[in-house]
Amino acid sequence: MSRPTGLFREVTPGNPGVSTLTGVSDHFLVSTTLHSREAAIDLLRSAVGAKLAASGQVLGPAVSVFWHKGHLGESEEWHLVLRTTAARYEELEAHLIEGHPWESPEVTYIRIDGGSSAG
Repeated sequence: MSRPTGLFREVTPGNPGVSTLTGVSDHFLVSTTLHSREAAIDLLRSAVGAKLAASGQVLGPAVSVFWHKGHLGESEEWHLVLRTTAARYEELEAHLIEGHPWESPEVTYIRIDGGSSAG
């Protein structure tokens, strides 16, 4: 049985004060990494300011180990995580790539299938 799409509140059995979001498959967590806290905050502000994402956080610093142009690299990076809808994802992805200082930034998303209610 497939879940309906859209935002639904479901009360947790045995604990009526706790609710969860179910059937939220049209909402995404979108992420990318940047070289500095300031660059990540600037990109976050521009995406939320353009209403391409409802909200987001900058997490870090984190150490990243990666292959780039045939060489093993390591750097300190800042992780940018945003919340958006499926309808806004492509425009948000284009905005993040255009505003990103790297030549070929990675932008990924995870579909949100459930979680606690924000309201």
